[in-house]
Amino acid sequence: MNVLRSTVRLQFNKDFTFDDATACVDYYAKLGISHYYASPIYTARAGSAHGYDVVDFGAVNPELGGEDGLRRMVARLRQFGMGLVVDIVPNHMAVGEADNPWWLDVLESGPASRYAKFFDIDWSPPDEALHGKLLAPFLGKPFEAALADGDLKLGFDETRGSFHVDYGPHRFPISPFDYAGITKPHSIAEALARYDHSTEGTERLRQLLLGQHYVLVDWHEAGARINWRRFFDVTSLAAIRADRDEVFEATHALPLRLYQEGLVDGFRVDHIDGLADPAAYLARLRQRLDLLHAERPQQFALETPWLVVEKILGHGEVLRDDWQTDGATGYKFMDAVSGLLHDPAGEAPLTELWESFTGEHDDASHYAYRARKELAESSFAGDVDALTALLMDYAAIATPEWRIDPINMRVALIEFLAHFPTYRSYVGEDDADMHDRKVILVTLQAIEAQGIHDDGRALTVLVRWLDAAQDQLPAEADEATQRAHRALQRMQKLLPALDAKSVEDTVFYRYGRLLSRNEVGSWPGQFAMTPKEFHALNLDRALRVPRSMVATATHDHKRGEDTRMRLAVLSELPRQWAATVQRLHEASNGLRTDSDTPTPADELMLYQTLVGSWPLDLDLDDRQAITAFGERVAGWQLKALREAKLLTSWAHPDEAFEHNNRAFLDALLSNPAIVQILAEFVARIAPYAALDGLSQTLLRLTVPGVPDLYQGTEFWDLSLVDPDNRRPVDYLARRQALDAAAPPVALIDRWQDGHVKQALIAAALALRKALPEVFETGSYERLAIIGPQANSTFAFARRAGTDVVIAIVTRLGARADKAISLPKVAIGHWQDSAVLLPADAPTALYDALGGAAVAADGGRITLSDALQDLPVALLRYRI
Repeated sequence: MNVLRSTVRLQFNKDFTFDDATACVDYYAKLGISHYYASPIYTARAGSAHGYDVVDFGAVNPELGGEDGLRRMVARLRQFGMGLVVDIVPNHMAVGEADNPWWLDVLESGPASRYAKFFDIDWSPPDEALHGKLLAPFLGKPFEAALADGDLKLGFDETRGSFHVDYGPHRFPISPFDYAGITKPHSIAEALARYDHSTEGTERLRQLLLGQHYVLVDWHEAGARINWRRFFDVTSLAAIRADRDEVFEATHALPLRLYQEGLVDGFRVDHIDGLADPAAYLARLRQRLDLLHAERPQQFALETPWLVVEKILGHGEVLRDDWQTDGATGYKFMDAVSGLLHDPAGEAPLTELWESFTGEHDDASHYAYRARKELAESSFAGDVDALTALLMDYAAIATPEWRIDPINMRVALIEFLAHFPTYRSYVGEDDADMHDRKVILVTLQAIEAQGIHDDGRALTVLVRWLDAAQDQLPAEADEATQRAHRALQRMQKLLPALDAKSVEDTVFYRYGRLLSRNEVGSWPGQFAMTPKEFHALNLDRALRVPRSMVATATHDHKRGEDTRMRLAVLSELPRQWAATVQRLHEASNGLRTDSDTPTPADELMLYQTLVGSWPLDLDLDDRQAITAFGERVAGWQLKALREAKLLTSWAHPDEAFEHNNRAFLDALLSNPAIVQILAEFVARIAPYAALDGLSQTLLRLTVPGVPDLYQGTEFWDLSLVDPDNRRPVDYLARRQALDAAAPPVALIDRWQDGHVKQALIAAALALRKALPEVFETGSYERLAIIGPQANSTFAFARRAGTDVVIAIVTRLGARADKAISLPKVAIGHWQDSAVLLPADAPTALYDALGGAAVAADGGRITLSDALQDLPVALLRYRI
C-alpha cells in the first residue's frame, strides 16, 4: 500500500530524468519518504529546466524519458510501497518559437482556428489595429527594422507543405489563403527568392506579413498593447482557458489516464488563482478523479486521490471551504514557521538600521502600493486598458446620464488595483462570501480616503460595478449586470498576476529590512509570529485540511530554508548585525567602481545575502572556492537588481550599472579584511542558525499535514533564488550518510556536514510510519511551558488512540548572546523551565532521536533534561 505520509519534491529535466530518479528510490524509501512529488511531466520546451513551459499536454516529456521511463520509475516506486504525485499546469503553456502546434494554428488561422478559444485572446481590443489579429511581441527590434535588416525570412516546410516566416527560433505561419499569391506562377524555390532580403523582396514580405492574423512587434511593446493574457507578464507563456470543456479535456487527458491506470496517486495544481473560477475547476477535477478511482487497479482501492493547490494565502485568509481539495502546498506553513523562529524584539532595531542606512522610511505596504501602480502602468498597461474599456461599456448602460472621462476611469481602476490587499477575490459565478465583500469594502475605503482627481463619478461607477458583480449572475440578467460580470472576471484574472509581479518580483528586491521575511507566501511587513498564533494555525489545519502539504522549501523559494534560518538569527542579534554592517561599509570604502553603486539598499541586501548563504565549509585560503561562491551570489545579485526595476530591469538593462554592482561584489570577496569580517560573523551565528534549522525541520515533520522535502535539503540548504536552488543534488554523499545509520544525538558534534539534519528527518519519518494514525488523523494539543525561559521553546502533543507523541523545539536561542560551538544552548540556560505534560503521561518518555529516556516528575519534564543532547526533542509514550 502506498499510504501518503510524506513527499519529496523532484525537479525533472534533461539532466535529471525518470531513470535518474528511479536510481534514487531505495535511498528515499530508506529515508522514510512515501511519495515522489514530480515537477510537470508534460512535453515542455526543449531544454526546459523546470517543465512549466508546456508545448504538448498530450505526451510525457521525451527529454525526461517519455512514458516508458515514467513507467519504469513507477514500477520501482511500487516495489518499495511508494507512490507518485504529479504537478499539473492548467493555466498556461509556452508560446513563441516553433514547438507549440496549438499556438501556431492560431497564428495561421486567427479567430477561425480550432484553438482560438483555447487561449484567452481579445479579438476586439481597444486598439483597432488588432481587431481580428493577435499581437506577436517576439521581435528583438521594431518590425520595420527587422525587415530592413533581413532578420525575417520566408521559408517552406516540405513535410507539411506550408509557408512560414522565421525569426531566430520563432516561426510565424502564413495563412493558406496567401499560398497562391506566393507561388503563382513560380516554383517554391523561385517564390522564396522573390521574398528574400538579398533580392529586394523586402516590400513583398512586408505586405505579406501585414495581411496575416498577427501583428509582429518588438517584445518591449507587449505590456502596453498585448491583447492576450500571459502567465503574469511572461510573454513566452500564454494563459489557457481551463474553464472551457474542450480545453479541460485536452489538457487533463494525460494525467487523468495515468491516474486511472494506477501510475499516479495525486496532483498538485499549479497557480490555482490564475483560473477564472477555481472552485468550479476543482469540483470538476475532483469529480473526474472520484469517477476514475473505481477503475484503478484493485491494490489502490482504499487510497483516495490526493489533490492540493498552489495558493498564496494572505494574512487572515484561509483556503475556501467550497474548494474540493485536500489543502494547499505549504506556503502558509513556510511563512508561519519562519515567523515563529524570528524574534519580534528585533523588528524595531532592524527597521532603524534599514532606514538609517538607506534613507528609506516607507513601510512594506507603501512599497507594494507603488510597485502595483508602476506595473499597472507598464507591464500590465494593456490589461488595464482592456479592463477600463469594459468599465466604460458598463458605465454607458449603468449610468447613461453621466459623461465619464476614460482617463479618470483608468486612474480610479489603477488605484483600486494598487490598494487591493489580497492576492485576488473570488466573486463571480457564485455569491461573494463575507471575506470577498470585506476586502472590496476595505479597498474602496482606501481609495476614497486618498481621493482621485475627478468629481467622484469614476469611483462611484467602480462601487456600483462591484456591487452589481458580487451577486450570482441570474440566468436572465440585464445587459448592465452581464457587463459587470465580464469586467469582474477580467479583473480577477489580472489581480494575482499584478500582485505576484509587484510583491514577489519587485518589493522583495526593493525592501530589504530582513530578507528572510521576503519569501513566497510571506508578507515582508509581518516580522514575526507568536507561539499562540502558530498553535492556532496548526489546530486549524488539523481540523480543516489535515492532509494539506507543509513545506519549508520549494522550487520557487527566494532563498533556501537554512539561508532563511541564518538570517532569522539577525532578528535576535540586531545590534551585533548593525555593528557588522558598519564595519563592512567602512571597510568597503574605496572599492566602488562608481561612487553611487551599489545603492545603500542594494548594499545592505548584498551583505545579508553573503552572510545568509556563506558556505559552512568555505576555506578562506581557497580562492577557487570563494570565486565559485561569488558566482552564485552574482547570479542572485543580477536577478535582484533587475527584478527591483529601479535603475535596471529585464526590459531595459543598464549594463554599466550592473557591471559596477558586480565589480563591488568581486572587490568585497577579494578583500581579505572584508572576507574575514564576514567569516567571523557567520561563524558566530551559524550554530544558532543550525539550531533554528533543526527546529524548523522537526516542526515540519510533526505538525498536522503531509510534510514535503525539497530535493537535497536533507543536508543544510543555503541556496539562493532559482536557478541556484535547482542545482544538482549529490545523492552519493546523502546515501553514504544515511547508510551510516547514526542517530541525531550521535551527529550533533559534527553538525556542519548536515548529517544531523538528515538523521533527524529519518528518525521523524520512521516514527510517522510506525504511528500513522497519530500524524494523519491524530489530535493536536498545545502544551504549556513554564519558567524563565518559557518563551525560548515551543511544544505540542499529537494523539491517536493510546499513542501520544510530544515535540519540543528551541526558539530564540541566540537571545542569550553567548558564543556557542554546537547548535544547542547550554543546559544551565534553561534554569527551572519545564513542559507541562498531558495528565496521562508516564514517569518516563521514550526518545525517538536516539537519546536516553526522559524522566517526568510531577506531570512535567524539565527543558534541561529534554534538550540536553539536541535543540529538539521527539518523545513518545503509550497509555
